[in-house]
Amino acid sequence: MPSSMDHYSALLDLLQDERTQSRPEKLAAIAYLLHLCVKKISKTTLMEMHAESVAAVSPLIQMLASNDASSSTTTLKFLVLTAGNLLSALGREAWEGEGGQHEELLIQLVGLAVDDPRLAVRAAARKVVRAQLTDSLKCAELGWHPASVVVADYLHAKCSLHPSGSGDGATRVFCLLEGILYRVPGELPINCLQVPTITPYINGLHNYRRALPPTDERPPRLLLHPQG
Repeated sequence: MPSSMDHYSALLDLLQDERTQSRPEKLAAIAYLLHLCVKKISKTTLMEMHAESVAAVSPLIQMLASNDASSSTTTLKFLVLTAGNLLSALGREAWEGEGGQHEELLIQLVGLAVDDPRLAVRAAARKVVRAQLTDSLKCAELGWHPASVVVADYLHAKCSLHPSGSGDGATRVFCLLEGILYRVPGELPINCLQVPTITPYINGLHNYRRALPPTDERPPRLLLHPQG
């Protein structure tokens, strides 16, 4: 009887099949099954198959992200959630090394969280990114996730594109920051502080204020936000 590992490998192969990719309904079904199956694979096995898994999932995420048709929403959402499982399986030591597939995949998900026009996709990407950046085991040593610096740089650039705090771009950055601001090092919190005071757009300001309470409840270490 085929094991979960056999099913997982078969689904990865199907995911990369051009005939599958040309049939949206079949691709959506495979993405859903992959999302269910990946949860049954041990973290050790997922780490061993990380390169293979990302090579199957990441290009397809990129392809579907470039096509904002609503027909691909479900497929992309489940691929994003699967990507979250792949990233969660990695230990802290994997994130402490030089950037690789895992870091590129995380930034890809951050991009979806702030840029994708589909609400369901943005919500799934936000869920995954927040889960990564607030993982207590990976944040234990320094107080933040090793990849949060890269994410902060990306979001800092996004904030710079919307200095007035207006537009969907700024609002989506605030939505992503909600609940994780205390885990973000560097200049990003200062940059965010400046945006609402320039032009307090209701949506952006609302989400910004929602991002602050966790910072007050769980103050970051001074290393995250040096004073003076």
